[in-house]
Amino acid sequence: MAAACAAKSDPHAIVPDAWIDETVEQARADFKSPSIVIAVLRRGRPALLKGYGVTDRVSGQPATPETLYQIASVTKTFVGLLAAKLAARGKVDLDAPVTDYAPDLCFQGVKGTARITLRHLLTHRSGLPSNPANRKNIPVPGLPDGFDPTIAEPYTLEQLHDGLAQTPPLFAPGERYYYSNLGMHLAGYILARAVGQRTFADALHAHILGPLHMADSFVRTSPARDAGMATPYAYGDDEYYKVFPLGSRTYYRIPPWTFGEVTGGLGLSSNVKDLARYVAALLEAGRPGAALSQDVIDLLLTRHAAFVAKGEFIYEMGLGWRIGAFGPFGTVYTHGGHNDGHHAYVVFSRDHGLAVIALTNGAHAANRALATKIMLKLMRQASKEQGNVHASKR
Repeated sequence: MAAACAAKSDPHAIVPDAWIDETVEQARADFKSPSIVIAVLRRGRPALLKGYGVTDRVSGQPATPETLYQIASVTKTFVGLLAAKLAARGKVDLDAPVTDYAPDLCFQGVKGTARITLRHLLTHRSGLPSNPANRKNIPVPGLPDGFDPTIAEPYTLEQLHDGLAQTPPLFAPGERYYYSNLGMHLAGYILARAVGQRTFADALHAHILGPLHMADSFVRTSPARDAGMATPYAYGDDEYYKVFPLGSRTYYRIPPWTFGEVTGGLGLSSNVKDLARYVAALLEAGRPGAALSQDVIDLLLTRHAAFVAKGEFIYEMGLGWRIGAFGPFGTVYTHGGHNDGHHAYVVFSRDHGLAVIALTNGAHAANRALATKIMLKLMRQASKEQGNVHASKR
Protein backbone atom coordinates (compact mmCIF):
# COMPACT_ATOMS: atom_id res chain seq x y z
CA MET A 1 0.00 0.00 0.00
CA ALA A 2 1.43 3.35 -0.99
CA ALA A 3 1.95 5.94 1.70
CA ALA A 4 -0.60 8.72 1.93
CA CYS A 5 0.65 12.08 0.71
CA ALA A 6 -0.53 15.19 2.55
CA ALA A 7 -0.28 18.78 1.44
CA LYS A 8 -1.94 20.49 4.38
CA SER A 9 -3.41 19.51 7.73
CA ASP A 10 -5.21 21.50 10.42
CA PRO A 11 -3.95 20.39 13.87
CA HIS A 12 -7.11 21.85 15.44
CA ALA A 13 -9.52 19.93 13.22
CA ILE A 14 -12.69 18.82 14.98
CA VAL A 15 -12.30 15.37 13.39
CA PRO A 16 -8.85 13.81 13.91
CA ASP A 17 -6.75 13.18 10.82
CA ALA A 18 -6.17 9.62 12.04
CA TRP A 19 -9.93 8.91 11.84
CA ILE A 20 -10.05 10.33 8.30
CA ASP A 21 -7.00 8.28 7.27
CA GLU A 22 -8.59 5.10 8.60
CA THR A 23 -11.94 5.90 6.98
CA VAL A 24 -10.42 6.64 3.57
CA GLU A 25 -8.21 3.56 3.59
CA GLN A 26 -11.19 1.40 4.57
CA ALA A 27 -13.14 2.82 1.62
CA ARG A 28 -10.21 2.12 -0.69
CA ALA A 29 -10.11 -1.47 0.55
CA ASP A 30 -13.87 -1.96 0.35
CA PHE A 31 -14.08 -0.63 -3.22
CA LYS A 32 -10.56 -1.65 -4.30
CA SER A 33 -10.00 1.86 -5.59
CA PRO A 34 -6.44 2.55 -6.80
CA SER A 35 -6.50 6.08 -5.39
CA ILE A 36 -8.69 8.46 -3.44
CA VAL A 37 -7.84 12.11 -2.86
CA ILE A 38 -9.85 14.24 -0.46
CA ALA A 39 -10.20 17.83 0.67
CA VAL A 40 -11.87 18.85 3.93
CA LEU A 41 -12.85 22.49 4.47
CA ARG A 42 -13.69 23.93 7.86
CA ARG A 43 -14.86 27.49 8.53
CA GLY A 44 -14.73 28.01 4.79
CA ARG A 45 -11.01 27.18 4.56
CA PRO A 46 -9.07 24.06 3.52
CA ALA A 47 -8.23 22.09 6.68
CA LEU A 48 -6.97 18.90 5.03
CA LEU A 49 -5.82 18.06 1.49
CA LYS A 50 -4.57 14.50 1.18
CA GLY A 51 -3.96 11.71 -1.31
CA TYR A 52 -4.20 7.97 -0.68
CA GLY A 53 -3.09 5.06 -2.85
CA VAL A 54 -1.61 5.19 -6.34
CA THR A 55 -2.55 6.98 -9.54
CA ASP A 56 -1.45 4.03 -11.67
CA ARG A 57 -1.33 0.35 -10.72
CA VAL A 58 1.78 -0.27 -12.80
CA SER A 59 3.98 2.72 -11.95
CA GLY A 60 2.83 2.96 -8.33
CA GLN A 61 2.91 6.77 -8.47
CA PRO A 62 1.43 8.08 -5.20
CA ALA A 63 -1.76 10.13 -5.37
CA THR A 64 -1.40 13.69 -4.08
CA PRO A 65 -3.60 16.79 -3.79
CA GLU A 66 -2.15 17.87 -7.16
CA THR A 67 -3.30 14.68 -8.93
CA LEU A 68 -5.74 15.45 -11.74
CA TYR A 69 -9.06 13.70 -12.27
CA GLN A 70 -11.89 14.27 -14.71
CA ILE A 71 -14.74 15.53 -12.54
CA ALA A 72 -17.45 14.78 -15.12
CA SER A 73 -20.88 16.01 -14.01
CA VAL A 74 -19.52 18.21 -11.21
CA THR A 75 -18.88 20.46 -14.23
CA LYS A 76 -22.63 21.18 -14.16
CA THR A 77 -22.19 23.18 -10.97
CA PHE A 78 -19.75 25.46 -12.82
CA VAL A 79 -22.41 26.05 -15.47
CA GLY A 80 -24.74 27.08 -12.65
CA LEU A 81 -22.22 29.45 -11.12
CA LEU A 82 -21.44 31.07 -14.48
CA ALA A 83 -25.16 31.57 -15.06
CA ALA A 84 -25.63 33.10 -11.58
CA LYS A 85 -22.71 35.51 -12.11
CA LEU A 86 -23.95 36.62 -15.52
CA ALA A 87 -27.55 36.96 -14.32
CA ALA A 88 -26.44 39.06 -11.32
CA ARG A 89 -24.66 41.39 -13.76
CA GLY A 90 -27.65 41.61 -16.07
CA LYS A 91 -25.83 39.76 -18.86
CA VAL A 92 -28.48 37.05 -19.09
CA ASP A 93 -32.11 36.64 -18.08
CA LEU A 94 -32.60 33.19 -16.55
CA ASP A 95 -36.27 33.21 -17.54
CA ALA A 96 -35.95 34.38 -21.14
CA PRO A 97 -36.25 31.77 -23.92
CA VAL A 98 -32.79 30.51 -24.85
CA THR A 99 -33.65 31.29 -28.47
CA ASP A 100 -33.28 34.96 -27.49
CA TYR A 101 -29.55 34.26 -27.24
CA ALA A 102 -29.30 31.70 -30.03
CA PRO A 103 -32.09 32.29 -32.59
CA ASP A 104 -30.62 29.60 -34.85
CA LEU A 105 -31.54 26.81 -32.41
CA CYS A 106 -34.11 24.37 -33.78
CA PHE A 107 -36.01 22.17 -31.32
CA GLN A 108 -38.12 19.17 -32.23
CA GLY A 109 -41.33 17.88 -30.78
CA VAL A 110 -43.26 18.97 -27.71
CA LYS A 111 -45.33 22.13 -27.94
CA GLY A 112 -43.72 24.98 -26.06
CA THR A 113 -40.15 23.72 -26.48
CA ALA A 114 -39.12 27.09 -27.88
CA ARG A 115 -39.94 28.55 -24.44
CA ILE A 116 -37.10 26.61 -22.76
CA THR A 117 -35.17 28.97 -20.49
CA LEU A 118 -31.78 28.85 -18.81
CA ARG A 119 -33.52 28.25 -15.49
CA HIS A 120 -35.23 25.19 -17.00
CA LEU A 121 -31.90 23.86 -18.29
CA LEU A 122 -29.97 24.50 -15.08
CA THR A 123 -32.56 22.78 -12.89
CA HIS A 124 -33.14 19.80 -15.24
CA ARG A 125 -36.72 20.86 -16.02
CA SER A 126 -36.33 21.56 -19.74
CA GLY A 127 -37.97 18.30 -20.79
CA LEU A 128 -34.89 17.34 -22.82
CA PRO A 129 -33.63 13.74 -22.49
CA SER A 130 -30.32 12.82 -20.89
CA ASN A 131 -28.39 12.66 -24.17
CA PRO A 132 -29.03 13.73 -27.77
CA ALA A 133 -29.98 11.26 -30.49
CA ASN A 134 -26.68 11.81 -32.33
CA ARG A 135 -24.38 11.07 -29.38
CA LYS A 136 -21.87 8.38 -30.36
CA ASN A 137 -19.63 6.17 -28.26
CA ILE A 138 -16.07 5.10 -29.02
CA PRO A 139 -15.27 1.40 -28.42
CA VAL A 140 -12.26 0.69 -26.20
CA PRO A 141 -10.04 -2.11 -27.54
CA GLY A 142 -9.08 -4.85 -25.11
CA LEU A 143 -12.18 -4.84 -22.94
CA PRO A 144 -14.22 -8.05 -22.61
CA ASP A 145 -17.33 -8.53 -24.71
CA GLY A 146 -20.32 -6.85 -23.19
CA PHE A 147 -18.34 -4.31 -21.21
CA ASP A 148 -19.30 -0.84 -22.43
CA PRO A 149 -17.59 2.09 -20.67
CA THR A 150 -19.61 4.48 -22.87
CA ILE A 151 -16.70 6.73 -23.77
CA ALA A 152 -18.30 9.45 -25.86
CA GLU A 153 -16.70 10.94 -28.93
CA PRO A 154 -15.85 14.68 -28.82
CA TYR A 155 -19.01 16.67 -29.50
CA THR A 156 -19.01 19.79 -31.71
CA LEU A 157 -21.27 22.83 -31.79
CA GLU A 158 -22.57 21.67 -35.14
CA GLN A 159 -23.47 18.30 -33.63
CA LEU A 160 -25.22 20.09 -30.74
CA HIS A 161 -27.44 21.96 -33.20
CA ASP A 162 -28.10 18.77 -35.15
CA GLY A 163 -28.77 16.83 -31.95
CA LEU A 164 -31.40 19.29 -30.76
CA ALA A 165 -33.14 19.12 -34.13
CA GLN A 166 -33.11 15.30 -34.03
CA THR A 167 -34.04 14.73 -30.38
CA PRO A 168 -37.70 15.00 -29.32
CA PRO A 169 -38.14 16.38 -25.78
CA LEU A 170 -39.75 14.04 -23.28
CA PHE A 171 -41.89 16.68 -21.58
CA ALA A 172 -42.98 20.29 -21.92
CA PRO A 173 -40.65 22.86 -20.31
CA GLY A 174 -41.16 23.16 -16.56
CA GLU A 175 -43.40 20.10 -16.36
CA ARG A 176 -41.08 17.93 -14.27
CA TYR A 177 -37.50 17.15 -13.30
CA TYR A 178 -35.47 14.91 -15.63
CA TYR A 179 -31.65 14.79 -15.43
CA SER A 180 -30.22 15.96 -18.75
CA ASN A 181 -26.61 16.15 -19.90
CA LEU A 182 -27.95 17.61 -23.13
CA GLY A 183 -29.67 20.40 -21.22
CA MET A 184 -26.45 21.35 -19.44
CA HIS A 185 -24.48 21.23 -22.69
CA LEU A 186 -27.02 23.63 -24.16
CA ALA A 187 -26.90 25.90 -21.10
CA GLY A 188 -23.12 26.15 -21.37
CA TYR A 189 -23.39 27.03 -25.03
CA ILE A 190 -26.04 29.70 -24.40
CA LEU A 191 -23.96 31.32 -21.66
CA ALA A 192 -20.93 31.41 -23.96
CA ARG A 193 -23.02 33.07 -26.66
CA ALA A 194 -24.27 35.63 -24.17
CA VAL A 195 -20.71 36.82 -23.39
CA GLY A 196 -19.38 36.59 -26.94
CA GLN A 197 -17.31 33.42 -26.44
CA ARG A 198 -17.31 30.50 -28.86
CA THR A 199 -17.39 27.70 -26.28
CA PHE A 200 -18.40 27.16 -22.68
CA ALA A 201 -14.77 26.32 -21.83
CA ASP A 202 -13.69 29.78 -23.05
CA ALA A 203 -16.38 31.53 -21.02
CA LEU A 204 -15.64 29.41 -17.95
CA HIS A 205 -11.96 30.28 -18.01
CA ALA A 206 -12.67 33.99 -18.41
CA HIS A 207 -15.34 34.27 -15.70
CA ILE A 208 -14.70 31.46 -13.17
CA LEU A 209 -11.41 29.58 -13.46
CA GLY A 210 -9.27 32.66 -14.03
CA PRO A 211 -10.75 34.84 -11.27
CA LEU A 212 -10.62 31.96 -8.75
CA HIS A 213 -7.00 31.12 -9.73
CA MET A 214 -7.88 27.55 -10.69
CA ALA A 215 -4.82 27.04 -12.89
CA ASP A 216 -5.04 23.23 -12.80
CA SER A 217 -8.63 23.06 -14.06
CA PHE A 218 -9.26 22.67 -17.78
CA VAL A 219 -11.16 20.81 -20.49
CA ARG A 220 -9.16 17.92 -21.92
CA THR A 221 -9.20 18.20 -25.71
CA SER A 222 -6.07 16.09 -26.33
CA PRO A 223 -3.43 14.08 -24.39
CA ALA A 224 -1.29 17.24 -24.17
CA ARG A 225 -2.27 17.90 -20.53
CA ASP A 226 -2.31 14.32 -19.25
CA ALA A 227 0.80 14.77 -17.10
CA GLY A 228 -0.26 14.38 -13.50
CA MET A 229 -3.61 12.79 -14.36
CA ALA A 230 -4.65 9.61 -12.57
CA THR A 231 -5.02 6.62 -14.87
CA PRO A 232 -8.74 5.94 -15.41
CA TYR A 233 -9.84 2.44 -14.37
CA ALA A 234 -13.28 1.00 -15.11
CA TYR A 235 -14.89 -2.21 -13.95
CA GLY A 236 -18.19 -3.92 -14.42
CA ASP A 237 -19.85 -4.71 -11.13
CA ASP A 238 -21.21 -1.46 -9.81
CA GLU A 239 -24.84 -0.41 -10.04
CA TYR A 240 -24.52 0.60 -13.71
CA TYR A 241 -22.21 -2.03 -15.21
CA LYS A 242 -23.11 -5.41 -13.74
CA VAL A 243 -21.06 -7.50 -16.15
CA PHE A 244 -18.71 -9.32 -13.80
CA PRO A 245 -19.68 -11.27 -10.66
CA LEU A 246 -20.44 -8.87 -7.82
CA GLY A 247 -17.41 -8.50 -5.58
CA SER A 248 -14.84 -9.39 -8.23
CA ARG A 249 -14.11 -5.75 -9.15
CA THR A 250 -11.80 -6.60 -12.01
CA TYR A 251 -10.38 -3.28 -13.17
CA TYR A 252 -9.54 -2.38 -16.75
CA ARG A 253 -7.42 0.55 -17.79
CA ILE A 254 -9.27 2.87 -20.16
CA PRO A 255 -8.38 6.18 -21.82
CA PRO A 256 -9.47 9.53 -20.37
CA TRP A 257 -12.37 11.16 -22.15
CA THR A 258 -11.53 13.69 -24.85
CA PHE A 259 -13.87 16.64 -25.35
CA GLY A 260 -14.71 18.90 -28.23
CA GLU A 261 -16.49 22.25 -28.24
CA VAL A 262 -19.48 21.13 -26.16
CA THR A 263 -18.52 20.55 -22.53
CA GLY A 264 -21.09 22.07 -20.16
CA GLY A 265 -22.44 18.74 -18.96
CA LEU A 266 -19.24 16.97 -18.02
CA GLY A 267 -16.00 18.37 -19.45
CA LEU A 268 -13.73 19.59 -16.65
CA SER A 269 -10.57 18.06 -15.23
CA SER A 270 -9.30 19.33 -11.87
CA ASN A 271 -7.69 18.40 -8.55
CA VAL A 272 -8.69 18.86 -4.92
CA LYS A 273 -6.49 21.95 -4.52
CA ASP A 274 -8.42 23.79 -7.23
CA LEU A 275 -11.77 22.41 -6.16
CA ALA A 276 -11.07 23.53 -2.59
CA ARG A 277 -10.62 27.08 -3.94
CA TYR A 278 -13.91 26.74 -5.80
CA VAL A 279 -15.89 25.46 -2.81
CA ALA A 280 -14.23 27.96 -0.46
CA ALA A 281 -15.54 30.74 -2.72
CA LEU A 282 -19.06 29.31 -2.37
CA LEU A 283 -18.73 29.06 1.41
CA GLU A 284 -17.36 32.59 1.75
CA ALA A 285 -19.73 34.22 -0.76
CA GLY A 286 -21.36 37.42 0.40
CA ARG A 287 -18.73 38.28 3.02
CA PRO A 288 -16.61 41.44 2.74
CA GLY A 289 -13.81 40.92 0.23
CA ALA A 290 -15.21 37.59 -0.99
CA ALA A 291 -14.81 36.52 -4.61
CA LEU A 292 -18.58 36.01 -4.99
CA SER A 293 -21.29 38.47 -3.99
CA GLN A 294 -24.45 37.68 -2.04
CA ASP A 295 -26.73 38.15 -5.04
CA VAL A 296 -24.71 35.54 -6.97
CA ILE A 297 -24.92 32.92 -4.21
CA ASP A 298 -28.63 33.66 -3.72
CA LEU A 299 -29.30 33.03 -7.42
CA LEU A 300 -27.11 29.92 -7.43
CA LEU A 301 -28.76 28.24 -4.45
CA THR A 302 -32.39 29.25 -4.92
CA ARG A 303 -34.58 26.19 -4.38
CA HIS A 304 -36.55 24.78 -7.30
CA ALA A 305 -38.53 21.62 -7.97
CA ALA A 306 -38.08 18.69 -5.60
CA PHE A 307 -37.34 15.18 -6.82
CA VAL A 308 -36.48 11.77 -5.43
CA ALA A 309 -33.08 10.31 -6.38
CA LYS A 310 -33.10 6.52 -6.75
CA GLY A 311 -36.02 6.18 -4.36
CA GLU A 312 -33.74 7.18 -1.54
CA PHE A 313 -33.14 10.91 -1.09
CA ILE A 314 -35.43 13.89 -1.60
CA TYR A 315 -33.59 16.80 -3.19
CA GLU A 316 -34.37 20.21 -4.55
CA MET A 317 -32.39 21.86 -7.33
CA GLY A 318 -30.40 25.06 -7.28
CA LEU A 319 -28.67 26.18 -10.48
CA GLY A 320 -26.71 22.99 -11.08
CA TRP A 321 -26.48 22.04 -7.38
CA ARG A 322 -28.62 19.49 -5.58
CA ILE A 323 -30.02 20.75 -2.28
CA GLY A 324 -30.76 18.29 0.51
CA ALA A 325 -30.60 17.91 4.28
CA PHE A 326 -28.48 15.96 6.73
CA GLY A 327 -31.24 15.32 9.23
CA PRO A 328 -30.99 17.77 12.14
CA PHE A 329 -27.70 19.20 10.88
CA GLY A 330 -29.19 21.41 8.20
CA THR A 331 -28.94 21.99 4.46
CA VAL A 332 -26.20 20.56 2.28
CA TYR A 333 -25.38 21.14 -1.38
CA THR A 334 -24.05 18.20 -3.39
CA HIS A 335 -23.10 16.93 -6.80
CA GLY A 336 -21.33 13.85 -8.13
CA GLY A 337 -19.54 13.18 -11.38
CA HIS A 338 -18.81 9.90 -13.15
CA ASN A 339 -17.24 9.10 -16.50
CA ASP A 340 -16.32 5.42 -16.10
CA GLY A 341 -12.67 5.83 -15.12
CA HIS A 342 -12.83 8.88 -12.85
CA HIS A 343 -15.37 9.82 -10.20
CA ALA A 344 -15.92 12.97 -8.12
CA TYR A 345 -18.21 14.03 -5.31
CA VAL A 346 -18.64 17.38 -3.54
CA VAL A 347 -20.77 18.16 -0.49
CA PHE A 348 -20.80 21.43 1.46
CA SER A 349 -22.75 23.22 4.18
CA ARG A 350 -22.83 27.02 4.25
CA ASP A 351 -24.47 26.92 7.69
CA HIS A 352 -21.44 25.17 9.20
CA GLY A 353 -18.73 26.34 6.79
CA LEU A 354 -17.89 22.69 6.08
CA ALA A 355 -17.15 20.80 2.87
CA VAL A 356 -15.75 17.47 1.70
CA ILE A 357 -14.44 16.74 -1.79
CA ALA A 358 -13.50 13.21 -2.88
CA LEU A 359 -11.91 12.16 -6.18
CA THR A 360 -11.05 8.62 -7.27
CA ASN A 361 -9.97 6.62 -10.31
CA GLY A 362 -11.78 3.49 -9.17
CA ALA A 363 -15.21 2.51 -7.94
CA HIS A 364 -18.26 4.50 -8.96
CA ALA A 365 -19.78 4.76 -5.49
CA ALA A 366 -16.64 5.04 -3.33
CA ASN A 367 -16.32 8.81 -3.39
CA ARG A 368 -19.96 9.56 -2.57
CA ALA A 369 -20.10 7.06 0.30
CA LEU A 370 -16.80 8.31 1.69
CA ALA A 371 -17.54 12.04 1.40
CA THR A 372 -20.97 11.56 2.97
CA LYS A 373 -19.52 9.62 5.91
CA ILE A 374 -16.83 12.23 6.59
CA MET A 375 -19.28 15.12 6.21
CA LEU A 376 -21.74 13.54 8.62
CA LYS A 377 -18.97 13.11 11.19
CA LEU A 378 -17.88 16.73 10.71
CA MET A 379 -21.42 18.05 11.12
CA ARG A 380 -22.08 15.98 14.22
CA GLN A 381 -18.86 17.23 15.78
CA ALA A 382 -19.55 20.83 14.75
CA SER A 383 -23.03 20.69 16.27
CA LYS A 384 -21.61 19.21 19.46
CA GLU A 385 -18.90 21.89 19.57
CA GLN A 386 -21.48 24.66 19.07
CA GLY A 387 -23.66 23.15 21.79
CA ASN A 388 -20.75 23.17 24.23
CA VAL A 389 -20.03 26.83 23.41
CA HIS A 390 -23.66 27.80 23.99
CA ALA A 391 -23.76 25.86 27.27
CA SER A 392 -20.61 27.63 28.55
CA LYS A 393 -22.26 31.03 27.97
CA ARG A 394 -25.25 30.30 30.14
